[in-house]
Amino acid sequence: MLAHPEWSNDTIAEHCGFGSRSYFQTVFRKQTGQTPSSFLENARVEKSDNLLDS
Repeated sequence: MLAHPEWSNDTIAEHCGFGSRSYFQTVFRKQTGQTPSSFLENARVEKSDNLLDS
């Protein structure tokens, strides 16, 4: 996801071998505690914060 932020959840699910976007999102949330979109947003904020601290 971080390597290809432009990919949709459907594309990510397919590349990861999931049968559906819905199942990918369910598993992702169980493993990380966040939705894929929340995860990406948090990663972007963290990256921005790190750039500002540099």
